[in-house]
Amino acid sequence: MTQPTSESVHVPNSIFPSGPKGGVPSKVYLLAPGPQRFIANWNQYGTTVHLGKLPPGEIILALRTCDNYTLCAGDSKKNPDHLVHAVVRSYLSGTIQVWFEDAPGPKGTGRSDRNFTDAVLELRGDASDSSSVVDLLTVIKNEHGATREAAIEALTKISPIAAANAGY
Repeated sequence: MTQPTSESVHVPNSIFPSGPKGGVPSKVYLLAPGPQRFIANWNQYGTTVHLGKLPPGEIILALRTCDNYTLCAGDSKKNPDHLVHAVVRSYLSGTIQVWFEDAPGPKGTGRSDRNFTDAVLELRGDASDSSSVVDLLTVIKNEHGATREAAIEALTKISPIAAANAGY
């Protein structure tokens, strides 16, 4: 996910459905862009956290478990077990959901069920799950004429908020 302009993270009622009895109590962090910051505890479901204006860059979310694992969304190489720990779902509304698996290891090891339902976050506002917004803003800045106009038109379609924030 790239180039957010302003953002909020909503923690739906389904976050950490098993809670401390059956799951791993975890905390959700925003690792990038900008300074690392805490978003929510395992028991704060149903809340919305406003992140404000974020600097350009990839949004990296992570779970920190009570047994000292940091499990990142995105590239599996960032995780201690080198497995994917989050799946991303994008919706036409612009909402992006991030579904986490909170235990390291492959399925069948007694730790992880690999069901990706241990934490669910919704990104709302103006996030994009591709580099399209960044690419279009670059074209708008560097090109002229029909190419620039086409990029402005495409930006207003895929991210009206980013277009408005850029003055288009």
